[in-house]
Amino acid sequence: MQSITHQVESLLIQAEQAHGQYEQTILNEVYDQDWAIWYANYAIDQGVEKVLNRSFSGERLSQFLSQSYEQYKAEQSQKTWAAYTAQKLVEEYLFSDRSVLNDFGNGIWMGNHHYM
Repeated sequence: MQSITHQVESLLIQAEQAHGQYEQTILNEVYDQDWAIWYANYAIDQGVEKVLNRSFSGERLSQFLSQSYEQYKAEQSQKTWAAYTAQKLVEEYLFSDRSVLNDFGNGIWMGNHHYM
């Protein structure tokens, strides 16, 4: 079974590929300045919410993707953008968001599961 990070990365790679086709065929090779909203809607349609056990608005996820891209460029990461952003999404929504994770004593509750 793939890790959650790899599943999200795969969805982002699929979004990159599908968006490339969209730019080439529909936009006649014109750069899509609204790429982040396109990616966000694609990722939501392809199940990123299920993978992360979290619902997103297209706008919220789009903003996250745009910000991640700017950070990626600024940090000059050696990872691909998809790998970088997948890691950021998982960190943000699985490990930092207290509405998703709650600390209880020596373990963590995630949904209906308790991890020690």
